[in-house]
Amino acid sequence: ARFYKLSESADAVIVSDYGKGVVTSDVVRAAGEIKRKYGRFVSLDPKEKHFPYYRNLSIITPNQKEAEYGAGMKITDTKSLNAVGRKLMEELNLDLCLITRGEHGMALFEGKGEAREIPTMAREVYDVTGAGDTVISLFSACVAAGSDYQEAAVMANHAAGLVIREIGTASVTPEQLEKVMF
Repeated sequence: ARFYKLSESADAVIVSDYGKGVVTSDVVRAAGEIKRKYGRFVSLDPKEKHFPYYRNLSIITPNQKEAEYGAGMKITDTKSLNAVGRKLMEELNLDLCLITRGEHGMALFEGKGEAREIPTMAREVYDVTGAGDTVISLFSACVAAGSDYQEAAVMANHAAGLVIREIGTASVTPEQLEKVMF
């Protein structure tokens, strides 16, 4: 009930599944209803064991290992990357899927087309802690503010590139993001 109430005034909803027992099939089902009922952009950062839950959302943002698990296929090249993304989109009834691929950047799937590959922006990698959280947060905020999906993915990619330069968890300021992008 609290989730529904908070969602009434939200521009976007982010569900981050850390596999600790909070994100259940009921929570994800409610997120899908919030998308449908309130027209909210609903993002979910998945964990492998819960893939069957992740249906009818705006987007999921799995890393490559999670995407491979969810689709039941390995990503070895562009063809298999596209097959994994398409399978996740179709089986889970998603609007978008953004697969983060470490040094290989990101792959954004929307509609029925092939992946839009976004090269990595990372120059130095010290600690990947929080990179996925940064991606889903910035992507969702950009979409809620009116950015198109490609622009949101590029900005999220730049932000993740900044976060992994730090040891431990880190955040990105608008000034840092502007400096690295422009």
